[in-house]
Amino acid sequence: MLYRNHHAAHIGIGILVIALAGAAVAFPVFAALVVITLTALALLFSGISNILTGIGNRKDPGWAKAVNIGVGVLAVAVSSIALISPFFGAFLVALMIAVALLVYGMRLIALDVSGG
Repeated sequence: MLYRNHHAAHIGIGILVIALAGAAVAFPVFAALVVITLTALALLFSGISNILTGIGNRKDPGWAKAVNIGVGVLAVAVSSIALISPFFGAFLVALMIAVALLVYGMRLIALDVSGG
């Protein structure tokens, strides 16, 4: 097996994961801020990528370019606000989870009522 040659790496990564999990349990607010910051950075890079795709891709129709640029600008704006105020990021995550649960609950009710 491929993994048999990497015992030291697996043990090292396992120790690192346990240490990070312990730190997250000991400092949950800090861990949440780190996760929000990393997520906001990922969203920022994704937004920049969408903007560049919208500007540079000549094969897409005009509406697709506009959607790419618009979504990219929105992603950059939201991620910038989340980087400036991580508490906004936490609120946004909570809001998205609440909306997802609301939609899921409505779906379950609709399926049951429709007999599906």
